Amino acid sequence: MKLLVIGGSGFIGSALIPQALAQGHEVAVLNRGHRPMADVRQIVADRSQPGQMQAVAEPFDAVIDLSAYTAQASAEALKAFGKLTSRWIHLSSAAVYVDGATSAPSESCPIGGAAIWGSYGSDKAAIDSFLLKEAANKSVILRPPYLYGPNNNIERESFIWTRCLNKWKIAIPGNNTAKIQFLHVDDLAQALLYFAQEGKDHSGVFNVAAPEEIGLQEWVGLLGDICGAPPTLVDGGEALRGQAARSYFPFRDADCRVAIQKILQHTDWRPRYSLEDGFRQTFASKTRAHWQEASARTDVERDLL
Repeated sequence: MKLLVIGGSGFIGSALIPQALAQGHEVAVLNRGHRPMADVRQIVADRSQPGQMQAVAEPFDAVIDLSAYTAQASAEALKAFGKLTSRWIHLSSAAVYVDGATSAPSESCPIGGAAIWGSYGSDKAAIDSFLLKEAANKSVILRPPYLYGPNNNIERESFIWTRCLNKWKIAIPGNNTAKIQFLHVDDLAQALLYFAQEGKDHSGVFNVAAPEEIGLQEWVGLLGDICGAPPTLVDGGEALRGQAARSYFPFRDADCRVAIQKILQHTDWRPRYSLEDGFRQTFASKTRAHWQEASARTDVERDLL
């Protein structure tokens, strides 16, 4: 398969591209060219500049778009490559779902972005709506919750492991009622390639995640067990009253989860990693010394903890 990945030099690309090459696909990566890419053909274009993508357009069997954050960016890519491919895979987000869900949202739930996610959720929702209108017969939209795994550039698991290993206090936001859900980056890569190739008969929206849901405190405890250093927990609602959760914790005090019955019932894709196995694999991917120094204290932690 001749595959184009838009984006691809970051966290998700570091998992996707090796899998694609191992499966024997011919891979090209389109980005601004700031990072040289090994083992793939690199096409340089800035999607934010009108016309640049059209100038380098060529046919591909499938396009995987990892870096569309506005409807305009998605429209530029579709204008350039939409007529030159039969499969369009867009990476969306669980943040597209609106406020008010009492359970994990399914693909049929309203989108528009919950207020807590700000413009990120509403912009991602606008892309989904655009693709469902303009390229519904060839598009697959994947909506994961939180991603994790080796080479994660966002301080999530690294945030917790640094604090556990240094015996720093960890404040838990709110009253620990928020439920969160994860997907290992390798499992996301597997899903992207499934829909690009094996899932040719599928189109539309699919939530994609590992099935386990977990509370914030339970997640911190799990990561402490994995690194062999139990966390020192503080009630953030008491100690840090009035401070935004993201100023002292990796996640907002809000649910981030999705219902995954559709993808399990209608496709052959299955996550390979359980929550515990995936985080153990992630911890083992770096040295203990690396995790101990991976995440600096925030201003709020230094001042109030």
